[in-house]
Amino acid sequence: MKHLKNESSWLDTQHGQYNAIIQDFETIYLYEVYPTPIPIGAAIIVVPRASAVLPGAPNAEALEIKKNHHTMVKYGNKFDDDFQNVSTKISIMSKRASDKIADNWSKWDRINDDLSHGMPWSTAPSPNTSEGGGGHVDIAEQHISTLSGVKREDVVRSTRLNSLYFIKHHNTGSNRVEVHRVSPTTNYGLCDVHAVTPIYPADSANGLWQVENDNVYFIKTRNAESNTIEVHSLSNSSGYSRFNIQSPSGFNIADHGTGTWTIDKGDLYFIKTQNTGSGFVEVHRADHRRNFAVELHAVTPFQLSDEANGYFTVRGGDLYFIKTRNVPKVEVYCAAGGQRFQSLSYLHVTCFCGSINPHTLPIDDDRNGVWDIGTNGDLYLISKGNPESGRIEVHIAKASSGYQEVLHFASEFLASDGPNGSWCV
Repeated sequence: MKHLKNESSWLDTQHGQYNAIIQDFETIYLYEVYPTPIPIGAAIIVVPRASAVLPGAPNAEALEIKKNHHTMVKYGNKFDDDFQNVSTKISIMSKRASDKIADNWSKWDRINDDLSHGMPWSTAPSPNTSEGGGGHVDIAEQHISTLSGVKREDVVRSTRLNSLYFIKHHNTGSNRVEVHRVSPTTNYGLCDVHAVTPIYPADSANGLWQVENDNVYFIKTRNAESNTIEVHSLSNSSGYSRFNIQSPSGFNIADHGTGTWTIDKGDLYFIKTQNTGSGFVEVHRADHRRNFAVELHAVTPFQLSDEANGYFTVRGGDLYFIKTRNVPKVEVYCAAGGQRFQSLSYLHVTCFCGSINPHTLPIDDDRNGVWDIGTNGDLYLISKGNPESGRIEVHIAKASSGYQEVLHFASEFLASDGPNGSWCV
């Protein structure tokens, strides 16, 4: 117990040891929200979010428990919101563990098969070299190194990748907004969802689209009857035919042109990049559990001028800035939500070329592509600007590699569909 204190070197050592292996695990951090009474008559939060959560960690998610330190593991009944949240997370992790175990045995069989044919696992011939040409790569690299002609199912199944959604709101045959999806389990090569929504295509001009937990969100930023920024969600369980959320928010409609809007963990975030009172980029959050009442206002270290050089988003409770312009290499910054976005938890220089380099394709990718952050911190580039494959391409820089390892996929979607809708991961 003597080590459980602020600025404990023992805890710092533990954090460092866990950070070295965290990419191999799926982690959920739990922390209390309410203070715990102590004998002297006061009350304190024993383990606040900043103590429970390692900021910027890959494959990690923070989950608040609306109880104090004593009651956070004591639930009144099965309808308790905290119990429901925790039990759902455990069920999901259990399912993923079963899939992972099956996948590991599949890999083991493949390794043994390769060895039985005299092919060392760590020195399989590279698909980019001739037979016996002396070039070798790890066999896993063969599954991710090319856009076509190489099987990559094993790598994809063992990696938490996002599905690619095409929200089609131009040139639809149904005269409604349509939802189409390709899954990473098929290397983005087979569309497994074709759905017609109740929304008319013309309404797309009044807001923006996003996908979270397989639900499709429309954030209405113009011409809203409530005169607020509105949140509308089409549920995956209804085949995107019914709304499970239609709600005004605490944000005024006048704010629509002064920043970026995004959904994270069901909450509506407003990343204000213009006309801020602080002179810096600000983050404001509306809580979906409180009918999207605005409950958080935070000032970040980002300059307002940064907006012109890249893209802001919130994922996993953290603020990301993807800097794509005026840099030789695309950069990823992260400001931890656990620290109220007030300091940068990391900066990574990725292997994607930035637009300062006039001889690289990513200039067109920046104009004609979509940049986003995946659920585990991976950097996604959805390339729809005349890619060589003739298809919408998905390029994923893995957070666990410091954004140096990139997966490349050519999806089922034709490049000609690029301007016909919104692309979401």
